[in-house]
Parts: sequence; C-alpha cells; structure tokens
Amino acid sequence: MIISAILYILYGIVFLPIQLIAQLPDVSITGGIGASINVASQYLAGLNTFLPVTDILIILGAFLTYEIGYFAWKGINWLVRKIPTIS
Repeated sequence: MIISAILYILYGIVFLPIQLIAQLPDVSITGGIGASINVASQYLAGLNTFLPVTDILIILGAFLTYEIGYFAWKGINWLVRKIPTIS
C-alpha cells in the first residue's frame, strides 16, 4: 500500500509536466532560422579548410568532458565536507 502510494506520487510528478507541455501551442519555424543555418554552414565550410570540423567537435567534447568532470569532482568534495563526521 505504501509502495503503491509512492509509485502514484512519482507517476504524478512525471505526468504533470508532460501534460503541461502538451497544452502549449504548436510552434512554427520561420524562414530566418533556415537562413541562419545556411550562414553558419558557410562559416564552417570556410573554417573546415584550416581545421576539420570533426576535429573541432572532438576537441570541444574533450574540453567539456574535462570541465564537467572537474565540476562534479568539486561538487562531490563539497558534499563530503558537509557531512559532520568527515573532515
């Protein structure tokens, strides 16, 4: 009985935001977005002659992975220091 109540609460927590998002009106994409994607692809094509875009994405991914890992490490250390019996 308690487990079913907890499951109903979890279901409500997940279901409510989905229902609220479903009530939002449809979004139409304007022609400006397509033009901006075209301009960005032209810039990337020019940059691709010096350094391939795949290499840029790999470098960016490695950098973001390091930064997220470092941030998580600092967060875990902060949490451990907040435990009263561990210094």
